[in-house]
Amino acid sequence: MPWKNHGKYVSSVAHAANEFVDRGLIFEAEKDAIVSGAGQSVCGAK
Repeated sequence: MPWKNHGKYVSSVAHAANEFVDRGLIFEAEKDAIVSGAGQSVCGAK
């Protein structure tokens, strides 16, 4: 899926990761690592 920009991508990843934490699928530390990885990626960058 193409992203409008990098911020939208990171926001989407963060939202999904928070949902996973809320459902008990991952721990907070895992969420932090996932969001950090999204922030360091080039996805959404032009």
